[in-house]
Amino acid sequence: MKKIRLSYSLLSCWEKGDIEGAVATYFHTDRAISKAMEEGKKIHEDIATYTNENKKFPDWFFSYDLKAPGCEKEMIVSYNELFDLKGVYDCLDGDTLFEFKTGGADSLEWARTWQVPIYFLIAELAGIPIKIGMVIRYNQKKKETDFCVVHNTKSKRDKARNIIDSLGPDIYTFFESMGRNP
Repeated sequence: MKKIRLSYSLLSCWEKGDIEGAVATYFHTDRAISKAMEEGKKIHEDIATYTNENKKFPDWFFSYDLKAPGCEKEMIVSYNELFDLKGVYDCLDGDTLFEFKTGGADSLEWARTWQVPIYFLIAELAGIPIKIGMVIRYNQKKKETDFCVVHNTKSKRDKARNIIDSLGPDIYTFFESMGRNP
């Protein structure tokens, strides 16, 4: 079987026991999404489009001096003989990664996940020098934004490696046993 491509979304579904979601994520098949998820996706797209066109974030979202932002940067890197890693950076500006979130969970809750550490690891493997990640959460109901900074450290990248090394082999074995050759 050839290498499989792991992403935060796939790993997150797998960790939660959502095998169907992991398969749908991997094969990009349609899944029912909630109205809140649909709304969040639209806001995310609006932020990315505006930022790419204007080289700044929308005024209602976040105030930050950007230099040369690029939104929706897809990164694919080789991890080992079994896996490639894929991440889509919401916004990369020099040595700063921005991750956009919406809804009720604040930026600190999102920063505690291993999404940003996986993105730091992808950057390391790609030779991209990222110093910090900024998780920016926009609560569309309250029209409020909060953010937090996550520093790119060896321990964060090691955390990502641990997740990949812990969950990845089971995912690989599952696809192999199903006769799927992604």
